[in-house]
Amino acid sequence: MEHLDVETLVNAALDTLYRDSLELIWRDVGERTICADLARLLGQSFVGFRVDCEYNRHGVEIKGVDLPDKNGELVRHSVFPDIIVHQIGHDRDNLIVIEVKKSTNPVKDDNDLVKLERIKLRMRYKHALFIRLSTGDQYLRERCELKFV
Repeated sequence: MEHLDVETLVNAALDTLYRDSLELIWRDVGERTICADLARLLGQSFVGFRVDCEYNRHGVEIKGVDLPDKNGELVRHSVFPDIIVHQIGHDRDNLIVIEVKKSTNPVKDDNDLVKLERIKLRMRYKHALFIRLSTGDQYLRERCELKFV
């Protein structure tokens, strides 16, 4: 599946999320709750794939990638991507790894972008996507940001 196809399907799911789950968005509920709704919507679009939240296995092992610590040295970290679109048990059909952050979260995107890049390479995902959702009092669907890594 090509980048444009993925982007189109993700945007359609986000449109539906902001239409059907708006109360979750403006109430600024926990990220996991919103991700679960988004994953459900993505599962309707990515036929033939599994869509999971915080799936932490790479085969039978816990997912791990080397990420820089505060001194810039690479250290192995367990990772729990917010949403993945994949096939269980192998890396041949790992389609998308997604990290989500709400607009009300003041933490910068840099660490998530590095993590996505590392997961994409190590577990052979075709696409890695960072989504900053517009939530809280100032929510607007148009303010959602999608960054492909």
